[in-house]
Amino acid sequence: AAAAATAVATETPPSDDGAVYVPGPFNAEPLDLTEAEFEEMVHAKPLVFINYYAPWCYWSNKLAPDWMAVMKRLHQRAYSQSVVFARIDCTTEKGRVLCQQQAVHAFPSVRIYRGSIHAYEPYEFGREENLLWLHLVKLAAEVVISTLKELPNDDRRPFQEQVSHISQDLKLVMERREQGLDEDWSEDALSAEEEVEEDSGLLKSIDEAVRAITNSKGVRPGELHALGGGDETERTLLEERSSSLVLGLITNERQGVGGDAEQEMLEAMPGANAHEGCVLFGYVDVSRAPGTLHVAPHSARHSFDFSKVNVSHHIDHLSFGLELPAKARTRLPAEVQAKLLGLDGREFAALETHQTLEHHVNVMPTSFRAGSSVSSPIETYQFTSTSHSRTKDALPSLIVSYDVSPIQVRITATHQPLSEFLINLCAIVGGAFAIFGILDAVVFEGGNIVKKKMGIGKQF
Repeated sequence: AAAAATAVATETPPSDDGAVYVPGPFNAEPLDLTEAEFEEMVHAKPLVFINYYAPWCYWSNKLAPDWMAVMKRLHQRAYSQSVVFARIDCTTEKGRVLCQQQAVHAFPSVRIYRGSIHAYEPYEFGREENLLWLHLVKLAAEVVISTLKELPNDDRRPFQEQVSHISQDLKLVMERREQGLDEDWSEDALSAEEEVEEDSGLLKSIDEAVRAITNSKGVRPGELHALGGGDETERTLLEERSSSLVLGLITNERQGVGGDAEQEMLEAMPGANAHEGCVLFGYVDVSRAPGTLHVAPHSARHSFDFSKVNVSHHIDHLSFGLELPAKARTRLPAEVQAKLLGLDGREFAALETHQTLEHHVNVMPTSFRAGSSVSSPIETYQFTSTSHSRTKDALPSLIVSYDVSPIQVRITATHQPLSEFLINLCAIVGGAFAIFGILDAVVFEGGNIVKKKMGIGKQF
């Protein structure tokens, strides 16, 4: 792991008195690590910025020049001792195993680790050089100062030059943002005003640090030219004194966000586990015509390894039409209720590579009215479904195809009033008496006729 860390930047370690940082030879080769070595590196560095890529991927190759430029810029900065900014080739022997263990299926995947390989933040901002550098500097400022807050005073001096370089770089990138440069058009990006406002607290602390250290030395920034060194002397003294000042400023700032609260924020995305996946929730407006709901991974900046995409899924809820309240559902007949949520709670597994899972749904519009009620009928949609899978050499996906019937089922539940029941009962009883009376009369008259015929026969 130690050798792997030097693959990013080999530098001269700082001495205890905060000696000047001297970068070693630049090594642009991707990391070639086992999972154990990768985990050791992540635990050793406060911030690890990793680009998982594949040489055959168009988007990986497009990102490569910008990524390399940022690696070179970081290599010249002292805080490269606390930050890893590197690449991992997912097609090499070790890289393939590591990418599988980290559940990397799309390239390039850029992830940010802060002390744990099981918790990461996906990088979802612009991938041009200046935008990568902007976010890298901001993250480096957060993690380095956070690290210093946890260290005893005597252990902070080796970080002086790191803080100095971060101070300079953070000011420069924020000045560019204030000027409207390095605009990020990604969905989650902040505007220039929002970004400057978000980082105003950190910038203010650094500015106060620089002013305080120069004043404490009895020299103001505007007076540095009198020392005979011109702009270079001013820049050097400000660098040295700003780092000392930030360390002094941090000494008494032991309270703030820390410990458990900070750890909870960092462990927001447990992605590298056996059940990694997406949670989909929402509504789709469709016309009453056959259609398809198609769920598949797509990205304007990634290429996917089709053999690693698995569309196994669990359906928590799927329904058509407006969601009915529980009270309204209970008023529906049992056979209708059973066909409203036919796929809820069911699991479907893709057991082969390149396997697409499909559900075909037949939807039946249904209207239910309770008797002669003047209230509006309950409008809903019953459906039946059949599920199957198919395999072909293409991007696996989840397909829900639906067909809405042009015929609507209308159900009316009627309840017989007691008076009508009694009238019907009386009618039934009366009818029974009438029938039995008729039968009795028929039997009686029939018997009399038989007797008469029998009497006539005896006279002969």
